[in-house]
Amino acid sequence: MRAAEIPTVLVIEDEEDLRGALQITLRRGRLKPVLRGDGRSGLKALYDLRPDAVVLDIGLPDIDGWEVLERIRDISDVPVLLLTNGAQPRVRQGPRTAGRGR
Repeated sequence: MRAAEIPTVLVIEDEEDLRGALQITLRRGRLKPVLRGDGRSGLKALYDLRPDAVVLDIGLPDIDGWEVLERIRDISDVPVLLLTNGAQPRVRQGPRTAGRGR
């Protein structure tokens, strides 16, 4: 990232209200949010845009968020913030296994 560029944050979140709230918050923090509502389009944006950070929902409708994280880790060490409602069974197991060895 060059000094004059605004850092880009890719938000992969299927809930429109939360996506909108994250967009407002990131803009207020002088960041450039790029919003995607599912895993496939989020991964495409990751490949195309190479964001500075990713906010990733674990409960996506098309691809499991843990799988999205594994695919992200296959190509990038970008910082990833995981979002979850805590009720999903893999949440407690996922952080121990996702991206292991990276």
